[in-house]
Amino acid sequence: GGLIFSPLRKKEFIRVQGFERDAQGNQVLVDGKPNLTTVIGLKESSPTRIIPAVFLNGLLTERSTGFIDGVHLSLGITAKNDNKGTDVEFLVGPSLSMLERRMFFTFGGYAGKQQKLAGDLFEGLALPSGVSEIPVEKNYRWHVGFALSYRIPVTK
Repeated sequence: GGLIFSPLRKKEFIRVQGFERDAQGNQVLVDGKPNLTTVIGLKESSPTRIIPAVFLNGLLTERSTGFIDGVHLSLGITAKNDNKGTDVEFLVGPSLSMLERRMFFTFGGYAGKQQKLAGDLFEGLALPSGVSEIPVEKNYRWHVGFALSYRIPVTK
């Protein structure tokens, strides 16, 4: 197991009390005052992902000398939970093993689900009173990623 790091953006949308904005980002004024209402807001917004994962490593080449003792093909599997359910996410790429194949540095492609508002919705838009759920689309996006993981021996 270990941690995956990726610059794939995390976003999660919620209903919040706030000042309404138009599509250009300007505040909507009612009688000369900003309109306070229920709008689309962010519950979470982060420029990176740092998440725990489980790894499968397959040895490609072995080295008997030096700090790096092997090159592996690795698959990291993790899950991200948000207001629209839990999604499986992956890191796949080569790994360098160290410390008698107990520590791994993996780098490669990271596939993660990213939320975006459906249709013509945008952050700060006032929600109509009949809308109970914010329409969100989630699609897999590929980005770079890397991980540090440690293998705990299960057999002697």
